[in-house]
Amino acid sequence: QNTSTNNITNNTNNTDTNNSEECIYLDYNGTTPIDRRVFAAMIPYLTMHFGNPSSSHAYGAAPKAAIDNARLAILHLLYPNIHNMMNSNNTNNSNNSNSNSN
Repeated sequence: QNTSTNNITNNTNNTDTNNSEECIYLDYNGTTPIDRRVFAAMIPYLTMHFGNPSSSHAYGAAPKAAIDNARLAILHLLYPNIHNMMNSNNTNNSNNSNSNSN
């Protein structure tokens, strides 16, 4: 990693309160530190792949794919059996349409 990335990462853990007591920061309304794993995953999209994911040009393709993949990952975290549920639903719909066509 370059030094500017290290400085940003190290500054997220700064708890300097100008006294010897440990600071407990409760004002997350305006600013919230970014988890190191999120920061690491975002670096390519903050430095190289920063195109608008809603645009139709090539610069937006990588960010759009990353957003789509992130949404799928969250979906699978929230609903681990979503693939089975979707397959079951598609099978039921197919069976219903076949029985309705007779």
